[in-house]
Amino acid sequence: MSQKEYQYLKTARSFLVLGEMDKACVHYAKVSQDHPGEVAEAEFFEAYMGYQSLLAENDTASAVNAFRAMAACVENAVKCVKASDEEEIGKILIVTAMVQAYVPVTRYLYTRRISTSSSTIETGVLGLYALGDAIKNAFGANPETMKQAAEAWKEGVSIQQQFHAYKYQGARAEDYAAKIQKVEPNYTMPSKAGCISVAK
Repeated sequence: MSQKEYQYLKTARSFLVLGEMDKACVHYAKVSQDHPGEVAEAEFFEAYMGYQSLLAENDTASAVNAFRAMAACVENAVKCVKASDEEEIGKILIVTAMVQAYVPVTRYLYTRRISTSSSTIETGVLGLYALGDAIKNAFGANPETMKQAAEAWKEGVSIQQQFHAYKYQGARAEDYAAKIQKVEPNYTMPSKAGCISVAK
């Protein structure tokens, strides 16, 4: 990575730490376009920017593809943040922004009838579990990052309990509920929903 691209990455992280998501995504996109597939953190936020833009343009099929791109790189994106030369508080804020960006997406897609397929729902839930797992694996017992991991896991469990008939590659809501309870001892797993019918 050249000094120019490295500076784009540093600038993106600085904006993200300041809560300037849109400005951060623009700079992440510059990194991703110059080095496609090389910086997962940039790929994640570029996909998020694409998802938001495509929704605004009513290009829902492409927005779902952008969502899938986000889900595909959550694990490596967290690893990228962990390996960065940011201070620890900066890393926590970047991971928090990742959680805030990704967690609402799956529920939004099916509640707005943008995509109600089992594939979309399973991809979303597995991405939520992967995001939480990656945070735990990268940051260990840091209580601030574990709160973020729990947020991702909780949404995954909630959706899986609603659409409990799908396969989720064998991932079990009960296992993730147990992980959440290590962070939030008072957490109670939602009950399974009644008969849910969505498109295949």
